[in-house]
Amino acid sequence: MPTYSRQISRLPTAFLQSVKTLGSMTYPLYLLHFAIGVQLLDWLTDLGMTPLLALALAVVIVCLMSLAVCKWGEPPIRSVLRLVFDRLGQRIAGFQTKESRV
Repeated sequence: MPTYSRQISRLPTAFLQSVKTLGSMTYPLYLLHFAIGVQLLDWLTDLGMTPLLALALAVVIVCLMSLAVCKWGEPPIRSVLRLVFDRLGQRIAGFQTKESRV
């Protein structure tokens, strides 16, 4: 097991960052592919594109949208939520309950 870890750590940083980004894109892609992808396909074919070209363009657009969500959408939301939950955790940790009379 440790050998894989050492082998992976020797890979180029740019490659590892790309793999990490692709992994981060999977959930936004899952959320967007059907709702946005189907609408794009309908819209693009209504504009006169062939179905194959419309599909290719829709895939590219949905992938770019997923990249945008994972790069610029999730990080600020994650920071705000982390701050909120950290503060909430501090309040709860400092919260003292009354002793039970039972």
